[in-house]
Amino acid sequence: MGKNNILLLAGVLLTAVCTSCISDNQISGERTSLDTIRLDDAEKKNKIFYSDFLEAPQVIILETSPECIIKSVNSIELYKDKLFILDDGTQSLYVFNMNGKFVRRIGNRGNGNGEYKRLSDFSIDREHNIIYIMDEADETVLKYDLNTYKYISTFKIRTEKSGGFNILYYKGSFYVNNATLDDSSDNFELRQFDAKTGKQTGEYLNSKKYNNGWTFPLHLNNSLFYEKSGINPKYVGMFSNIIVSLTDDGPIGSYFVESSNFATEEDVKHITDQFTKYGGIYKFAELYKNKRIHQISSVFETKDILSFKYMEGDTRKYAVYDKDTRKVSITYLFINDYVCDEIHIPMDICYNGEEGVLCCLKPEFMQPFFKYVVKAGKLKKTLSKFNEISKLDEQTNPVIFYHQRKR
Repeated sequence: MGKNNILLLAGVLLTAVCTSCISDNQISGERTSLDTIRLDDAEKKNKIFYSDFLEAPQVIILETSPECIIKSVNSIELYKDKLFILDDGTQSLYVFNMNGKFVRRIGNRGNGNGEYKRLSDFSIDREHNIIYIMDEADETVLKYDLNTYKYISTFKIRTEKSGGFNILYYKGSFYVNNATLDDSSDNFELRQFDAKTGKQTGEYLNSKKYNNGWTFPLHLNNSLFYEKSGINPKYVGMFSNIIVSLTDDGPIGSYFVESSNFATEEDVKHITDQFTKYGGIYKFAELYKNKRIHQISSVFETKDILSFKYMEGDTRKYAVYDKDTRKVSITYLFINDYVCDEIHIPMDICYNGEEGVLCCLKPEFMQPFFKYVVKAGKLKKTLSKFNEISKLDEQTNPVIFYHQRKR
């Protein structure tokens, strides 16, 4: 593990930059002040089941029609009994009700006022019924009224060396991850903007210290922000072993994920050097060969546990951390056993809010789901809407599973 990972985090050191009135928020301190999740000491399990943490789901079969054919689910939120789904494939932000009925799209693709070119993420201001949509192509944030679905304004977030593709609204501000090809030592992971004026008000998490120097633009099929509607939403960088909570005082480290095989600053430098050498292509072969741990995602927290997905080389794994006992369990198979307890088809938790938890059977997994679960007779008959699911096929829109957390 690189030495920058040993000393990373705990409190928040705020230093005003007088020339620009932007705070330089660096995470520093001893990692021992954080909850430490030790993967090397974890108990290895064949399977971990959703039923250990979640109640049986309400099944939401999304309407399939020419108006709303979903190709790729990038981000989902639940707000006022509506499902907001960003489809990276069709470049649309769809709205469905809790019965799966298509309601409408928000905004349109184009070059006109209030239109976008390439959606990459969105976030909802629940207090003021506002939705903020990230346009990755123009590096702008578009603001819409959720009472009328009308366009309000656009904020430009691009600077000479800063862009981004993930967004989170939190208490009067929106945060954008920083993505740049500039690998200087003064880059930051997050930029903060005033939600009314669109003016930048802060910079947080020095990328060299927090994320092993990685700031390169690599758009994943999920947001880097988690628990978006929670009290303290989470953020974690692609090569960081620190899970950060957003608070009134800025980002503060919450959990340190420890492993002797976590990706290092040297691993990241090797990838970025090859990016330049091979003309803009990321090569992760060495990272995979050495089974380096990276890309913590799908962060999910209750009062008792914290779980997340991570990559070990090119292999997907899951970890569950018990807050009381401080014990960790890891597995290849985190299974929604309310649906099927024999075969693992990924249905990762893609939204965790006050209303409940959303798990999505994404389009890329519909074909194996119908082949190995439905047609093989493995679908549980106790599942709500069992008969309706049995009559679907792989061309249908995604199926959503809405769970309440176990108390």
